[in-house]
Amino acid sequence: MSNFTSNKISINHISATFNINFEDFISGVERLAGHVNADEVLKASPSTFKQTIKSMEGEGGLIIFGKLDHGVLFGMDGTPKKALRYYIGNPLIAYTMTKHDIRAALYAPLIVLIFEQGPGTVTVEYDQPSTLFGQFGVEPVTSVGLDLDAKLEALLSKAASTEN
Repeated sequence: MSNFTSNKISINHISATFNINFEDFISGVERLAGHVNADEVLKASPSTFKQTIKSMEGEGGLIIFGKLDHGVLFGMDGTPKKALRYYIGNPLIAYTMTKHDIRAALYAPLIVLIFEQGPGTVTVEYDQPSTLFGQFGVEPVTSVGLDLDAKLEALLSKAASTEN
């Protein structure tokens, strides 16, 4: 017999709106963040794993692991939208948390939704890393979450700037 438990937690949900063209913002995010190369990761030995990951890092050490075009779903009713869901993180950063509490793996990589609010307006939404990871009450995990708050905000703010 399974024993399920439930805990209520408080998560801060972040929403940021930027006055920038959707394509320009996405281009900035994808240029600034690193990109995972699964073939290289799979070939990496324990002695080269860390360097392999470091070679993929972008702004703030963040890496895009994948993206899902959620906007395409609206094409079913003939009104496709511009909405992308990104999976952003870093295995080295994740390990600094999961070695203290494996439950941190529930939220690594982070999920970031970017969508066009209207012409020239982009909205970004995500759950604040420090509140996701802070729920476990493990100081080293919470500390990394606070660091991720700043890294993600910096990446997104820089992608929205004209000098990105």
